[in-house]
Amino acid sequence: MKFGMVDSMMRWLAGFSLRLGGICLALSLTAVTAASISPSGLLITFESEVTGTIHDPCNCASDIFLMDTARQIAINVSHHPAHDTSAAWSPDGTHLAFYSTREEGIRSLYLMTLDGQIRRAAPEAVRYGHAPTWSPDGTRIAYEVDAGAQIDLYILDIRQPLTSGVNPWVLANAPEDDRFPAWSPDGTALAFVSWRDGSADIFRARTDGSDARNLTHDPAWDTSPSWSPDGREIAYFSVRSLYRNLYLMNADGSSVRQMTDSQEIVAGIFWHTPAWSPDGTHLAIQTAIGRDPEITIVARDGSPPVQIRRAGTSDVLPAWLADGERIAFMSDPGGQYRIYFMDWRIGDIHLLSPAGLPASYPAMLIRR
Repeated sequence: MKFGMVDSMMRWLAGFSLRLGGICLALSLTAVTAASISPSGLLITFESEVTGTIHDPCNCASDIFLMDTARQIAINVSHHPAHDTSAAWSPDGTHLAFYSTREEGIRSLYLMTLDGQIRRAAPEAVRYGHAPTWSPDGTRIAYEVDAGAQIDLYILDIRQPLTSGVNPWVLANAPEDDRFPAWSPDGTALAFVSWRDGSADIFRARTDGSDARNLTHDPAWDTSPSWSPDGREIAYFSVRSLYRNLYLMNADGSSVRQMTDSQEIVAGIFWHTPAWSPDGTHLAIQTAIGRDPEITIVARDGSPPVQIRRAGTSDVLPAWLADGERIAFMSDPGGQYRIYFMDWRIGDIHLLSPAGLPASYPAMLIRR
């Protein structure tokens, strides 16, 4: 991130500190023990439940908190009685996209800018369960819309005014569900899951929806596509071996490889996308060890997976830090979710989010 952008973010945080200082004091936010977890620092948002429990997102309110680990600041940036969730950073760090029910009770897409302004970006009722997905150049957002009879994929160009039928537009207007969009690293294509051929398959299409092709053609469910950093491969989950396992294929659907040999299926983590390391050599996924979801690191070269076993906790939603040696994740020791990070090679684990505040669903932006 450029220095000017960092300064803008700090001014943003300072403004929120003045307006929301009373809230922060009431919550007794503590300083983060890890002052910096990468040489250039890290900006992270997370959700925290204001009422209700984390296991009941439909009957509670949550806010989005922004934390700068380098400066030990954590601020409630979406303070509202509605449910604010599923935050995602734009690639340049100038916007946060998130979902909220703050207008008319409809769960819609919103944008927050560095000066703290929040606007409803699109009025459609969005689907629970998948965060908005930014294009690599930060100009467009792909998101799931609950169309009633089916789930559609919409694309919003944040540079253009809202115009019905023009912006946002439907990526693929099929009578069956289309879900889980993933942008190619060059921004020219989207991988997504569609049920149009009778089962859940991975499709690839141009960003205008044309040239949609089924890449998997399997009667078993194939879900959660994730492009490799170089754009040559797509990782995904499939139950074609009767159990939920990780697979790799070339971006054109060829050379399919099964990467794990699990004999567990955990429905609640089936949809979470495989996370590629920055250099494309490893993937972090959620697996089930006994009853508890855990994190497994899978090597692209086929080396034995590394399972990170922690009895009595649910460790979920792994995300890589810039060095490729550490991952952040969400865990619930003691029954309350917080954000942690660890060196996956040695299992050295540290608390990342404030100790006095429940925290879940992290979204991270590395300051370069």
